[in-house]
Amino acid sequence: RTAAVFTTTADVGGDFMFEVVDEYDLTKPLEPDRRIQVVYDRPPELKVSGIRDGDQFRPDDIIPVNVFSRDDIGIGELELHYRQNEDVTKIISATDFDHGALEVTHGFRLKLTDFQATSGDSVTVRVRVADERPEPGPQDVWSNQFTIRVDNNAKAAGARAMEQETKELIDALKAMEQQLEKDAKKANDLGDTARKAWDDAAREQAQRLS
Repeated sequence: RTAAVFTTTADVGGDFMFEVVDEYDLTKPLEPDRRIQVVYDRPPELKVSGIRDGDQFRPDDIIPVNVFSRDDIGIGELELHYRQNEDVTKIISATDFDHGALEVTHGFRLKLTDFQATSGDSVTVRVRVADERPEPGPQDVWSNQFTIRVDNNAKAAGARAMEQETKELIDALKAMEQQLEKDAKKANDLGDTARKAWDDAAREQAQRLS
């Protein structure tokens, strides 16, 4: 009528068993197989859209930074790091998202008028995301660095977004056209093969099937 607790670090997986022997060298009866599986935590996935390196914006534009992140434990932190010209880097922390969620979608919006950006300035942007791994601590992932230019003559942000959507649509249609051409060629080849193999035996089998 005694009990024991064992604590060990789960660094590798495998089969395990407990062996108990009393003072008379009697052991326990056979127990069912036991196996521990160690699942290693993966760093978060991070995708950033709405902004491209080298984009140009007007001084009164709003820079859209759309973020999608996924993690196997949960998203704990989401930050936008930006720097105007060679100034000190500033951080905007996202607070209005479901902390601990496995998937997070968030949109940062940088108003260039808020820091009085003028034509010729540059703004450098990066996104950081961290999971909620308890030990030895959260894992964080950084996006690529995006540097945009402020230009009085830049296209309007809406027009640029529409231009990008149009390009993506055209690319998708081109890919669909190529796939249709491949499918048509494959169908013709199959038809030729079927006609060559269409003899009395094949016709008889087809009639029985129908």
